[in-house]
Amino acid sequence: MPVRKAANNNYQSAIKQNKPLLDIKGKSNSVLILCGILLFTLLVYSNSINNGFTNWDDDSHVTANDDIKSLSPASIGKMFKPTEKYMYHPITILSYAINYKFSGLKPKGYHVTNLLLHLLSVSLVFYIMFLLFKRTDTAAVTSLLFAIHPLTTEPVNWVTGRKDVLFAFFFLASLAGYLMYLNKNKNIGYYACSIVLFVLSMLSKPMAASLPVVLFLIDIYFSRKATLKVILEKIPFVVIAVVIVLIPILHAHHAPVNPDAFGYSFHKSVPFENRIFLSCFALIFYLIKFFIPSGLSAYHGFPPADNGLPLLYYLSPALIFLIAFAAYKSGQYRKQVLFGLLFYLATIVLVVHLIPFGTNIYLAERYAYIPSFGIIFIAGSFYNKVIENAYSKNKKYTIAILSVVVIFFSYITYNQNKVWKDSTALWTNVIENAPDDFYGYFNRGNEEKRLTDTQGAITDYNEAITLNPGFMEAYYNRGIAKGDINDYKGAIADFTKAVDINPRYYVGWFNRGNSKAALQDFSGAIADYNEAIMLKADYKEAFSNRGNAKGAMKDFAGSIEDYNRVIVINPEEAQAYGNRGVSKLNLNDQEGACEDWRKAASLGDEHSDQMLQRFCK
Repeated sequence: MPVRKAANNNYQSAIKQNKPLLDIKGKSNSVLILCGILLFTLLVYSNSINNGFTNWDDDSHVTANDDIKSLSPASIGKMFKPTEKYMYHPITILSYAINYKFSGLKPKGYHVTNLLLHLLSVSLVFYIMFLLFKRTDTAAVTSLLFAIHPLTTEPVNWVTGRKDVLFAFFFLASLAGYLMYLNKNKNIGYYACSIVLFVLSMLSKPMAASLPVVLFLIDIYFSRKATLKVILEKIPFVVIAVVIVLIPILHAHHAPVNPDAFGYSFHKSVPFENRIFLSCFALIFYLIKFFIPSGLSAYHGFPPADNGLPLLYYLSPALIFLIAFAAYKSGQYRKQVLFGLLFYLATIVLVVHLIPFGTNIYLAERYAYIPSFGIIFIAGSFYNKVIENAYSKNKKYTIAILSVVVIFFSYITYNQNKVWKDSTALWTNVIENAPDDFYGYFNRGNEEKRLTDTQGAITDYNEAITLNPGFMEAYYNRGIAKGDINDYKGAIADFTKAVDINPRYYVGWFNRGNSKAALQDFSGAIADYNEAIMLKADYKEAFSNRGNAKGAMKDFAGSIEDYNRVIVINPEEAQAYGNRGVSKLNLNDQEGACEDWRKAASLGDEHSDQMLQRFCK
């Protein structure tokens, strides 16, 4: 069988003859094949639809996010303003709001939406690969690998992973629009659609900023000369990318830094000299997991570096060099291999390591969702090479190997979906994969605490603290759990450790004050509330509890001053009026007390209503 012409020759020939780049035949067969792939993908992911929310950012993005509970123009406008609450991805937040409109806080609707977005991306991968390879079978093989590969399970299963599947859908749609622009003799309509889709991708997640580089790679792949016109085509994409990337960066620059935040302190603990090796290792990590998808986990922590990084981290730059050298020496398929690798590098290096948007991670499986397209493209190139071989037995072997790979990957993906059933399953899996990392124990402890399994939570917090004795949040959360079982002395010890680690941790001072108050140590409680208020001037809970402590020590005038501060901060705080009324009564100001109780009762305070009936007839 004669070897087909290279892609760039087909492109040049089509241009010279003023014909479309592709002569699409067998369209109905392609549609049937794609439908089969989508149905198979649905089967593989069928057990993901009934998964629940997790305590890993699903609260701030969905379950406790008041921003998604309205689709009014004002609410939508608010979504497009940067905030410290989450990174800048307003289209993703808007998609949550649409979910909430139809399914409230039932998790199934959110999981179905994620899966539908994945299916749409699979369809786009099929179409783009068809445009690039001009073969239906190659498009089918590559899109099927993308559809069921275990490395894609995290963004599909994780509700907060919505930003990854959503930006990927618009990213691939924009890329398809650009390819159609080339295919349809520079039809400006496809070019305009590509730009609009790129804007939507950037607003879903700024990781889409690599698309302009990918478009240049497409030009190189099709041997388009770097004329001024070709360069100018990319300018709108570059400008859009820079502007949208700068929005959260500039906001973060002007917003006050919270040194108490877990992600901030965790990121600061990584020495700068280690980051180049961490980044290089991450690139190798994704490649290894693509071919050997074992040990998949939602969280991959930093390696221990007390005595230097593990050897593989230092070897990773050399491994990258060897891979690049092998790609350069890949013979007649060098263009395809280089295109795939450069696509992979452009979509993961530029936006994950050169423009890092995370603070407490250096690698995550969801980051490989779009970059895996480049690796799959290389696999498709080698598939073409084998399938075009004249010996039919190679085709049989190829089909057999592909079948085994598809069954193997599908099995792993189906089981990986179960990991995302709930928070307990998620963090148990993290612990199984990294039993020496504190983060899984900490988060499983948080879920056990939420489920009122206080002893289980304390056990996990103990393990987290053993593995990371300087982990402030674990001491704090264990202190809260001990308070729940009335172990106030133990709680005080934990809160003391937390504020020793970070003296600016105002909630630590506040809760230590609460524990002291529970033990009738009101003077000690007031001292802790004072510290909390010094660190947070508008801390109304601290003013309120300090007022209660002063009242317990018969300092009713002081307690009234604190309740006054609460009311200034929040004039609708019913309990502050009610408590102030009690203090006024103790100072024989019955008229003032009754006035406060009337106000508190009008705000819904039942206890104040009872006080009115008793003292203000």
